[in-house]
Amino acid sequence: MSRVLKDVQVTTKVSTIGPRTRDQEPAAGKGTPTDEAQYRILSDYVLATAESKATALLSEAQEKSRSILEKAAQEAEMIKQKAFEEGFVQGYQAGEQEAQKLKAEASALIEEARREREEIIRSAEPEIIDLALALAEKIVNQQLDLDPSLLLDMLKGIQLGDALQEIVLRVHPDRLAYLQEREAQLNQLFPQAKIRVEGDPGIERGFILDTQLGTVDARVTTQLEELEMALKEVLGSGE
Repeated sequence: MSRVLKDVQVTTKVSTIGPRTRDQEPAAGKGTPTDEAQYRILSDYVLATAESKATALLSEAQEKSRSILEKAAQEAEMIKQKAFEEGFVQGYQAGEQEAQKLKAEASALIEEARREREEIIRSAEPEIIDLALALAEKIVNQQLDLDPSLLLDMLKGIQLGDALQEIVLRVHPDRLAYLQEREAQLNQLFPQAKIRVEGDPGIERGFILDTQLGTVDARVTTQLEELEMALKEVLGSGE
């Protein structure tokens, strides 16, 4: 498996829009063994399919190359033999030229097959990245649905500074009551500011913090988009 795709880790990262706050790594659980095994099975299958196709392509090209080289040797020998028998130096040289031409054709065929093989394997990487992102979304969504306290863990990773006077915490309406019941804990997390919790149906999972200095976007969808961009950037760089 390529370097880009080895041991993809599922994690979330707080991002900001507007004036940036200090990035922190909020707590996020790892996938269950079943989830991780499912990803590895799927990614291994995709890569194995690509490698099988590429190997078959290279084998076919090698077989064609052997055929071309054998034909080249036979034709060159026939031309040289005829030239020898007839005493034509020009015919002998023509045989040598034809042999070299066919050998070059065989070498070019092998090289093209190798390039195609690499392209087939490389083209499988985006599909595996998509599988990794889908699994990451599944794991994070399941964790947040089963354990709403993870929202508080994520909030603990946010450092907004001491200059803020008011913070608006926006979450999905289904999580509104849970956080309102934990007002004391929220006040401990952000003692320097007045915090207000609001329901926002546009936030499926995670949260958004609005302050006078900017916005902290910790929605799951945003984090997955950033993860996708990071993976594609690494893939595109070829590092």
